[in-house]
Amino acid sequence: MASDDTSKPAWSNSDEALTHDAEKLQQERRNRKPFFYCRWVATRPYLMFFVTLILQLFPVVITGILFGANYDLFPTNFEVLPMELYDIPYRVRDYAYRDKHKFDNSITRSLTDTGYPTYERGLSYSFSNIELFFDADGGNILTKANLQTIKYIEEYLIASDGYSTSFCHTKNSSLICKDPTSLIRYFDGTFAYVSPTFNDPTFSNIAGVIYEAYTNNLTKADFEYFLPKSYSITPTTSSFSVTRTQIAIGCSLSGSTKCLLMRDTARQWLGKTMKPRLETLLDDISQFDFYYISSNLLFYDVIQQAMKDMMFAIGSMFFIFCFMTFHTRSLFVSGLAVMSILTSFAGTNLIYRCIIGFEYLGFFHVLAIFIILGIGADDLFVFYDSWRLTAFSSYPSLAHRLTEAYSKSCKSMLITSITTAVAFTASALSPLLATKSFGVFAAILVIYNYLSVIIFFPTVVMVYHIKYEDWTWPCCRCRKKGDNGKIENDQRSKVVPENVYTVQSNDTKDPSSPIKGDFVRPSARLSPIKAKELSDKSKIENGYTSRRSVSEYDNDINKPMTTKQKLNSPCIPKAKQKEKKLVVFFRDHYWRFITSKWTRFALLPVFIATVCVFGYFASTLEPDNENLQLFQDDHHYSKAVYAQEYTMLVSTADSLVQIHVVWGLKNKDRSHCHFSSIQCRGNNVYDDDFDPNTVANQQALMTFCNRLYNMTAAEIQEYKIRRDSSTGQLEVACFTKDLNTFLQVSILLMEELEVILIEEGFTEYLTDKDP
Repeated sequence: MASDDTSKPAWSNSDEALTHDAEKLQQERRNRKPFFYCRWVATRPYLMFFVTLILQLFPVVITGILFGANYDLFPTNFEVLPMELYDIPYRVRDYAYRDKHKFDNSITRSLTDTGYPTYERGLSYSFSNIELFFDADGGNILTKANLQTIKYIEEYLIASDGYSTSFCHTKNSSLICKDPTSLIRYFDGTFAYVSPTFNDPTFSNIAGVIYEAYTNNLTKADFEYFLPKSYSITPTTSSFSVTRTQIAIGCSLSGSTKCLLMRDTARQWLGKTMKPRLETLLDDISQFDFYYISSNLLFYDVIQQAMKDMMFAIGSMFFIFCFMTFHTRSLFVSGLAVMSILTSFAGTNLIYRCIIGFEYLGFFHVLAIFIILGIGADDLFVFYDSWRLTAFSSYPSLAHRLTEAYSKSCKSMLITSITTAVAFTASALSPLLATKSFGVFAAILVIYNYLSVIIFFPTVVMVYHIKYEDWTWPCCRCRKKGDNGKIENDQRSKVVPENVYTVQSNDTKDPSSPIKGDFVRPSARLSPIKAKELSDKSKIENGYTSRRSVSEYDNDINKPMTTKQKLNSPCIPKAKQKEKKLVVFFRDHYWRFITSKWTRFALLPVFIATVCVFGYFASTLEPDNENLQLFQDDHHYSKAVYAQEYTMLVSTADSLVQIHVVWGLKNKDRSHCHFSSIQCRGNNVYDDDFDPNTVANQQALMTFCNRLYNMTAAEIQEYKIRRDSSTGQLEVACFTKDLNTFLQVSILLMEELEVILIEEGFTEYLTDKDP
C-alpha cells in the first residue's frame, strides 16, 4: 500500500490533501454548536410548532376582530388613483375655489325658485350618464341605414327595466322621461317649433336637416356636441364619420333619489341591468363601430376587474400549492407554506394600517399579492432544498443538521429580501401617494414574509421530518414497499457512498450536542465491494438502516424509527443519487465556460456596451402626458375616452381649460389632513386685508375686466379664447360688466323716481317733516 501512495504523482497528492482539508473544515462546521433557535426546534419540535403557528394565525385573528368591530381595516379606493400632489399651490388653490362658499356662519340659499327643478329626478346626474359613440371608421355616419340603427339602439336601451320608472332624467313634474340627447331629435319633430325642417322621421332629407341644425342660431350651439373635428356640411351634402348620443340619468334635490345618494344605486343598476344590453349591442352591431362610456359604470367595471384579479391570485395560490406538493411530496409542508404566505399579507396590513396609519389601499396593493406569492414560494423552496441537501452529510444530531440548513438558507434569503425591500422602499420616497403607499406596503410584506419563513417554516420541516416523512397514504403503501426495495437495490448496485462516517460511540443522551466519539471516513481507495460492505454495516438513512437482511435482527432494524429514536439518533448521510442533468451542466460545462480567461475578457466589454445602450434609451424616456389608461386601446372605454378628448369638436378637455381670477381667497390649509388622506381638502383661508368697497379698488377691477373684454385678435389667437358659436362673442365672464349695467339702469330708475317725486311734491313734504 505504501508503494501505491509513493507512486502517485505530486499533483494527485496535492489534490487529495486539499480535498481532505476541505472535508475536515466541512466536518468541523457540521460539528459546531447548534444555533439556539435550531436547538429549541430540534429538542421541542411540537411545542415550537404550535407556538409559531399561533404567532402566524394571530394577525388573522386580530384582523377578524377589527373587521367585526367595523374598524376601517381595508380602506380600499378603486375609484381614485392618487397620482397627483395634493399640497402643491395649484391644487390647494383649486380646492379653495371649489369650496369658496363653505365658511363658518355662511348662509346657504335654497335652490327653490332659482331655476333648479324640484320634482323627482329633475337634475341630470352627469356622473352616471351614458355616452354612446357611433363610428363609421372614415365613412359617412349620416346615412339612412345608420340613422335608423342609431334610433333602434336608443329605443332598445331606454326600454331597460327600471329606466323610465326609477332612473331616467325627467322633464316635468309629470315625471315624463327626457329623450336621449341625439341627432335623432332633429329628425323626429322635437325641434319642429324651431323650423319645419326638423320633422323628417323617415330620414329622407338628411342633408337639409343637418344643414339647418348647423346654421340655425337657436340650435347650432347645441348641435356642435354631435360634430367631430372633421366634418363637411353644405345645403346639399352632409358628411362626418363619428357622432354620439347621451342617455341621461336623473337625480333629485332631496328624497330617495337625491344626487348624493344615487351614486351606488345607479351604479348597481347600470352594472346589472344596462350593461348586459350594451354588451349585446357591442356584439350585434356590425355596420359601424359602436362603443360607450359612463363614469359610474366604468368604476363598476374597475371594481369587478379588481375582484377578478383577486380570483387570479387564488389561482396562483393553487398553482403554487400544487407545485410545492410536487416538489416536497407533502401536503403538510405545502399547505402550511401557502398559509404562511397568506398570513404574511394579513400581518403586513395590520402594520401598514394600524401602526404606520396609512388610509389608502388601491390597485397597486392588489398586485402585491402576486409579488409575495412569488417571493414567498421562492424563500420556502430555498429553505426546503437546503434542508434536503443536508441529508447527504453526517451530523451529530438533528439540531446540527437544522443549523446547517438554517444558516445557509437564511443568508441567501436575507440578501434577496433586503434588496427587494430596499427597491420597494425607494419607491416609498415618491411624493405620489399611490406609489409611496405601495412601496411601503410591499417592503413591509417582503420583510414580514422573510421573518415568517425563518421562524415558522423550520418548525414545519422538523415536525414533518419526525412525524410524517415516513407516512404514506394507505392505498399507496403496498406499492411503495415494493418500489422501495427495487429502487434501493438499484442504488446499491450503482452508487458507492462518498461521505460515509462510522459512529464509534452511541453516547447521544443530549441530542443538541455533538456525539462523543470518532467519525472515521473509509479510505478513498477502498474497493467498491469493501466500501459497499462497510456502508451496509454502518449507514443509517434518515432514521433507517440501509441493510436489508432476511434475518430476524435486520427485520427489527428495518422498522420505522419512533419520534424519540429520531430525536436521539445521529444524522447519517443518504447514498447520493444520480445527479441531474441540470446540475451536471452548471457544474461542468457552464463553470468551465464562465471561468475561462477568454470568456472573462469578452464578457466585460459586452456588459459595458449593454449598460451604455440601456442607459441611452433610458435617457430618452419622457413623462407620459396622457391620462391614465386602465384598459387596452381596443376596449370600448378606451375608444370612448379617446373620442371624447381628441375626436369630437366639443371636447371634454375644453371644460378643463378654464381660468378663474379670484380675490380675497388664499390657498387651502391642509396642515391638519392625514398624510395619506385623499378625501381631506383642508380649511379655507380668506384674505382679511382685501377690501372691494373702496373706489380705487372698484375702478381697478373695472379696468381689469375691460382689458379682458377688449383683447386684441392676436391675443385671442395666442390664448385660444373660445367664442360663443351663436353670438360670436368671447366666452369671458366678469361680474363688473353686469354690475355696471345694473348700476346704470338703477341710476336711470332713481332719476326717473326723483322726477316723479318732485312733480308730486313729495320731496318738499319730506323736507318739511325732517326735524
